[in-house]
Amino acid sequence: MLVIYTLVACSIAILFLPEAQIPAALIDGVSLFAIGLWFVGAFVMRQQVRRHYAEREGSEFHLSLLLTALLSVWYINYRIRPEFPAHSQS
Repeated sequence: MLVIYTLVACSIAILFLPEAQIPAALIDGVSLFAIGLWFVGAFVMRQQVRRHYAEREGSEFHLSLLLTALLSVWYINYRIRPEFPAHSQS
């Protein structure tokens, strides 16, 4: 997971270089690569969260495929957050 988002960050860093140093075709390729990795990262994260809940918690954790595609990691974070208690009781 970390590798995917590290590659996204590196791709975006390449896109910040001046246009005179990078050919336009390479900019387009790197842009598409970064966008593709962003979506791949979201779906990998979705699968990891679902697998964690199935194996460790013994329950199914429903995450919408459509909302994962549209909102990516923000949707997954939104769905996970309410599952953790705000204050632990002793």
